[in-house]
Amino acid sequence: MKTIHKLTICIISHNRGSCALRQLIAIKDRLGDCVSVLVLDNGSTYDCEGYIEIQKISQGNEKIKYHRHQNNIQVYGNLISCFELAETPYIQVMSDEDLPNVTMLHESIDVLEEFCNVAVIRGSIGKEEGKIGRNSLSYPDSFFPAGENALCNFFLRTNYISGVIYNRFLINKTDFIERLKNKSILHQAYPHMYLDCLCASKFDIMLTSTIACWEGPEDPRTIGAQVLDIGTTGFSGRLAQFLAFRDLINDIYTMDIIENKLATAICLYELLCIKYFYLLKCDSFIFRRLNISPSGLEDALLHFALASCNMEIFQGYENIVHERIYQSYYKSKLISS
Repeated sequence: MKTIHKLTICIISHNRGSCALRQLIAIKDRLGDCVSVLVLDNGSTYDCEGYIEIQKISQGNEKIKYHRHQNNIQVYGNLISCFELAETPYIQVMSDEDLPNVTMLHESIDVLEEFCNVAVIRGSIGKEEGKIGRNSLSYPDSFFPAGENALCNFFLRTNYISGVIYNRFLINKTDFIERLKNKSILHQAYPHMYLDCLCASKFDIMLTSTIACWEGPEDPRTIGAQVLDIGTTGFSGRLAQFLAFRDLINDIYTMDIIENKLATAICLYELLCIKYFYLLKCDSFIFRRLNISPSGLEDALLHFALASCNMEIFQGYENIVHERIYQSYYKSKLISS
């Protein structure tokens, strides 16, 4: 009798076959009856020996599948593929360098089967043993009902993609993945955050203090690398991301699926400003290397945010929105001082 798998660990990987193989070897004998693995090789051109070994392992194990894209379809393409190629009702998305907590996955299956309107479970991220955490964080145990509550407590909560669990069955009944495809260029840096926001507008969201994954050892090729990719860091990249999320707030408003639309949109815009003032601080080492004043860029972002809120949804309430923007700015300045 064929085992019915319920959750797939989707390992998204590019040019890091050794990392993906290390992760697979660590978990393949602990999957149990309900969990399977799908390794998504994003058109890798080097460090491919690990992928060859993964493919060999998959040929003798029904719980493990390997898929190679012919070309690099970027993170957003690989995320979309998780929903299209997995065959289970639930999935966990994992970067190839991190290690999933399989025990937590079995617990999450029970939760998702009991709470059928939960679309996303965000577990905490543990740090690598003996190391200072790079992306580790701990969430409070929280349940946010769909709509205003989920959106205002979850929007832009984290940039990190590893460990998030999605109710694939629920999400695939909506047009959310198609929307992500249509907006993929705009949201190429953080496609999961775009999807998370759509999910929160319609479905319940859960956070848990239980660790969903542990940070793995940092790939030596990325240690100390200062990436100036317009899609992720650099001031122009941050402004492009800001506008993409601003447009998402407008989309949520016009979808007519939440009750307090205006209050929610104002809340989300304030959260957007808070997030991007924070991200500018994270990027400050890059700007200093280029002899650019991070404080001056904060001032520039303030005026950009004020100009960018000139949307129809805020007409008549500009003073309220402007006040929220200034509050975000001054809080950011206080943290700097």
